[in-house]
Amino acid sequence: MINNIENIFNSINSLDSSSDFINETKSSILFAILDFLLKNTEEVQKLTFNNFENLPEIYADVVSAANNPSCSCRSRVYQYIKNNFDISKSVIYTILQNDQINNEILNKIYESTVNQFNSISDKNKKLQSNIAKNIYIGGQIFEIENSDEAYSNLIESFKSQNLIFKGLQIIEQGTKLKIYIY
Repeated sequence: MINNIENIFNSINSLDSSSDFINETKSSILFAILDFLLKNTEEVQKLTFNNFENLPEIYADVVSAANNPSCSCRSRVYQYIKNNFDISKSVIYTILQNDQINNEILNKIYESTVNQFNSISDKNKKLQSNIAKNIYIGGQIFEIENSDEAYSNLIESFKSQNLIFKGLQIIEQGTKLKIYIY
């Protein structure tokens, strides 16, 4: 079962970190694993607490999260995982490698995580498909007539051709508009 856990962590490591969506999801997976450990037996809880003792900035919130599932501390624990992902991942991985974590616990974590990865994979495929359909036009300059109709037509043509950009600047030049796309 340790190989399955290693596969989970290797999969987490392989996810593209340049996407906010992927980073949120990676943090959510780690938080879900931690949450499962905190809701487990007293022995597993103590093991989890012991491994978080070296992180005093979050230790009290981890203990509170185990004892009070509706505590606001849970959001602080999630934020900590998100902001300190590598440290959190290392601590949770260490916990999962401990002999006190039996195969039944590891199987449940594995099944839950695989389901989350499948969900991520589906969402990521849709996201990549939508990105592939869009064409980035930053750096382009357009010159159109200075009228509401010409501007509306230009924007509609951007939409219909799936053209995307971060922003635009319009400079009025008499009867013309120069539109700088960035």
